[in-house]
Amino acid sequence: MTIEVEDETGSKSNFKEIFDETPESISILPTGIEEEDGEQYIIYPEDSDTVRKLIRQSDLEISDIYSTEEGTILVLRSEELIIPTLWMAYTFTRDNWDQIKYAIDKISNHYSEQYNQEVKMSVEQERSDGTTTRLTYTGPPEGLDELSEGVAEIIDTEEENE
Repeated sequence: MTIEVEDETGSKSNFKEIFDETPESISILPTGIEEEDGEQYIIYPEDSDTVRKLIRQSDLEISDIYSTEEGTILVLRSEELIIPTLWMAYTFTRDNWDQIKYAIDKISNHYSEQYNQEVKMSVEQERSDGTTTRLTYTGPPEGLDELSEGVAEIIDTEEENE
């Protein structure tokens, strides 16, 4: 079990290059965007719908950062388990911490019950200054809740500095 931390990932500026605006809540990040013959394809991992449902069951509003007007949605099928990366806006995370923690626990419980293999999941957490930090967990599914501890450290540190 390990959490890798990468500061100043630049994901917020990447949003602005691809989409009109940066989500102000929690979102599932696409794994890629491709263009072919003038058509844009937005690619998501296979388990995106599952994670989206688990987040909604936690009473959180999830922002879809795409529209079908912007491109066609493709789902990446894979033999390995790919849990989608979550984007979480600073203010939203700070104001909805209990539900965020509950959602991450729900995701952890779901994958613990369904799979007996190593998983990898990342969270892009916005900081109060607009920069982002990527937390990536790799290990058994029951350890996914370690991500919430990493997010809490970021939010707590930011609140102390305000």
